[in-house]
Amino acid sequence: MKRLAYKDQLLFMTIHDLKRPFTSFDLLLEVVALSLLIKTVVMITEQYALLSDQIPIHYSFSGEPNGFGAKVLIWILPLLGFSIHGLLTLLGRRPDKLRYPVVITPENYQRQYSNLIRLIRFLKLVVSGIILWLTYETITNLNPNDSGIHPVMILIVSGIVIGVIGLFVYRSYRMR
Repeated sequence: MKRLAYKDQLLFMTIHDLKRPFTSFDLLLEVVALSLLIKTVVMITEQYALLSDQIPIHYSFSGEPNGFGAKVLIWILPLLGFSIHGLLTLLGRRPDKLRYPVVITPENYQRQYSNLIRLIRFLKLVVSGIILWLTYETITNLNPNDSGIHPVMILIVSGIVIGVIGLFVYRSYRMR
């Protein structure tokens, strides 16, 4: 089959042609991701009065807090989480506008779109989990003498993000 130019690809793959079944697993991913963000807000609300006036707002690569700011800044984390969640949701609604690691053809666009939408749902879950975790670490590391975030956890979180993206890129190549 002749390789199509990107503009030509858009001719056969309109958003109306895409059949995206919303499975119970997809619903679970969405509900858990939102639940983690809501838990973040609840945790901050419960602990806000107990927070000192200065909280850690930045951590070094070794996991130690090296920047402190006003406690109101803790609200940036859930705000960032909900913003990323919303942007990923918008991206998932128009998979035909995104770039793919493989050439999109009339034969594979359905599989590729579904794979990308599932990736976006997993990324929402991972981002929500990271936001909750960072909020917890911020609340529990109020003392400048605290050890901060364990460096191994930073590697684990980075590995999860890279692993999820890598898995879906691999799946994309297999679904050509």
